[in-house]
Amino acid sequence: MGAWGYKLYECDDATGFREEFKSVKDFPFSEDQFLAYFKGSCGYLKGNDQTIQWLVLYDQFHDYAIDAPETFKHVKLIIESGEDIAYHRDLDMSAQDLVKRAKHLQSLWRRWQSPPAKPKKRKLVDPDQPFVMDVGDVYIYPTENEWPRMPSSWRDENKGLAGQAFNLTGWAAFVVLKRQKTAGVIPQYVVLRLKLQSGSKRPDIEDVKSAFVAGETDNTHLFNAENHLGIRLQIYYVETTAQDLKYLRAEHLGRLSIEVDVLLHDMEKFSAEQFWRWKHLRYLEYQKEGENWPGEKPGSEPYIDGVYDPVEMKLVYRKSLKIFLCAGETPAKASWRRNIIPVKALPLKNYLSEAKPAKRTERYFTIDDLRQP
Repeated sequence: MGAWGYKLYECDDATGFREEFKSVKDFPFSEDQFLAYFKGSCGYLKGNDQTIQWLVLYDQFHDYAIDAPETFKHVKLIIESGEDIAYHRDLDMSAQDLVKRAKHLQSLWRRWQSPPAKPKKRKLVDPDQPFVMDVGDVYIYPTENEWPRMPSSWRDENKGLAGQAFNLTGWAAFVVLKRQKTAGVIPQYVVLRLKLQSGSKRPDIEDVKSAFVAGETDNTHLFNAENHLGIRLQIYYVETTAQDLKYLRAEHLGRLSIEVDVLLHDMEKFSAEQFWRWKHLRYLEYQKEGENWPGEKPGSEPYIDGVYDPVEMKLVYRKSLKIFLCAGETPAKASWRRNIIPVKALPLKNYLSEAKPAKRTERYFTIDDLRQP
């Protein structure tokens, strides 16, 4: 768990869960709603490290003066039963630090007996935030050298401050596949980037229908580097506002009816088979060099579970549409901007409800492909 001390927040699990709580602290939630959120899609308060999470949760409830009798009873049992001490003993915490940990928990318990002298304030968010995009909405936005307009605080080594000047050299597009209100409060969307073939001319809806699903990578070959491989072609829920869309100069082009479940499954299948092919190629390279392959031998078939659900990101990792379209974070190197390239095995027209279903192969790759360099 990355412990470096005996105090409550002297471990990675505690600090990480505290940040998770802070990401939702301003939601107009009662204790029951907070518990439902953390126990639900987040998966907290039920694992091996749940004793730490319960302690952190009540400490935060106390600091923000949130009435939480159920959590209070739970932490009381954790402390009185010695459950937390036993957990840290199993993690090989030293005997000296276990004694200090026990004293620290008693100190916290005494502090929790009284309301905080100066409770921290919450700025409650509006639970009725409207959606600004609908399922099937198609947006186009201008690009400069294939990149959207970026926040002016992002520094680009080649051009100084990005966003100060913007020269249109092309267009890009995305379509909204799903939308939801995460935790019943935050509007979030699954957006799919598309690779247009219209060049520099302003695209119309027919150009969008002829687009390919776009994959992101910092390598010239899709998923050809180990650090950009995964079983799934990942897409996430992102957030945006009307102001963000205006900043990106995004234009609503129209609406398409897409067979979303079929598209997401085929995205998963394509990515799984790409990963399977790469792993087998690496395995053959090891055999050719007479080296021992690390780990288990690759299976004879790629793993495809047949069900794909976009990842509902924990709200501590909330990502804006602007960042998502820029396809990367901002490390020091200029190479942080990943290429957005077409997955030509996945043309959007195959997944339009209006289109005649295209004949699809059962496999994008076969064992015969392994003989190809």
